[in-house]
Amino acid sequence: VVDVFWVSRLGKEAVAVVGITESVMTLIYAVAIGISIAATAIVSRRIGEKEPELAAQAAGQIVLLGVLVASGIGIVLGVFAPDILRFMGAGEDVVTLGSGYAQVMLGGNVTVFMIFLINAVFRGAGDAVIAMRTLWLANGLNIVLDPCFIFGWWIFPEMGVTGAAVATNIGRGVGVLYQL
Repeated sequence: VVDVFWVSRLGKEAVAVVGITESVMTLIYAVAIGISIAATAIVSRRIGEKEPELAAQAAGQIVLLGVLVASGIGIVLGVFAPDILRFMGAGEDVVTLGSGYAQVMLGGNVTVFMIFLINAVFRGAGDAVIAMRTLWLANGLNIVLDPCFIFGWWIFPEMGVTGAAVATNIGRGVGVLYQL
């Protein structure tokens, strides 16, 4: 929503880029949420069994699985981002404008995977507050950084639509670092 709000000042093609890319990101969210549900169940079961070492081991395996899945998805979708935009019905003007945004969002999906999975581990361990704080931090940074990277405010480079993806991934990445 924040990306659409800020890029709408760049024109309808910019809004189309965000909308089309987010449609593809929805599939990534679905996979990440599915793995997150399993993560919460596994960790909470181990915590309930009074086996925190096994819960920690499961958490490590979940994070490794997430990195591997996200990396595979990111490489494929990042490389083929312009083709995906075309396949989704975007015209050449939208593809030209939005390839960078789509490549950063799809290629950098590891940040969203990790934020979902690590939050799931914390919820399974009974600490939903960290999950909430993480989302506040990541989304707050995105809200602040979006206009900076899109329009080149202050010390930031003017990156247009691609700047929205950079800001989103930085916000999520900082959220993941906070979790770790």
